[in-house]
Amino acid sequence: MKAIGVVLLLAAVFASHAQASETVTVKNNPGGIREDFDAQARKWAKDGVKIRLVGSCASACNMYLMTKYGLDVCAVAGTRLKFHMPYFEISQDGGRRWSREMNPQTIQESKQLWAKNWLGHFSPKLNAVLAKATRNGVIPNPSTEVQGYEGQFTGSRFYSVKATDFIPTCD
Repeated sequence: MKAIGVVLLLAAVFASHAQASETVTVKNNPGGIREDFDAQARKWAKDGVKIRLVGSCASACNMYLMTKYGLDVCAVAGTRLKFHMPYFEISQDGGRRWSREMNPQTIQESKQLWAKNWLGHFSPKLNAVLAKATRNGVIPNPSTEVQGYEGQFTGSRFYSVKATDFIPTCD
């Protein structure tokens, strides 16, 4: 009898946890510091949070789509994913700052960071599109302007794709 009671108690705990799953709306997020997004993605993954993208998800915001976190992410119709190669880090007096300065060395560093930390970390379909765009030179370094995924001029420093081409549409 005790065993049945424990099983029922555990079933109730798991059921209440499943019902308590939270949905977080990420709306028009411009990105930010990679480490901050990594910490948030890890927390949401641990908590079983569902992510709902609305408007745009740019730069480090796209980390929520990385397969290593296993997050449940959907997008509202019309949402755009916006990518650029990473800024490179400059250390000054023990502090950190990120720079857009472009010269042959910084462009190469940005490409290396892109290859190491971004390419290959998404779904196979999105990885294929980003790899092709990288080969074709349309993933911008931070201070450039490019044509978007659908051939439209984005007027920004991002390579932009339609989110629902790569992740489920939110109900």
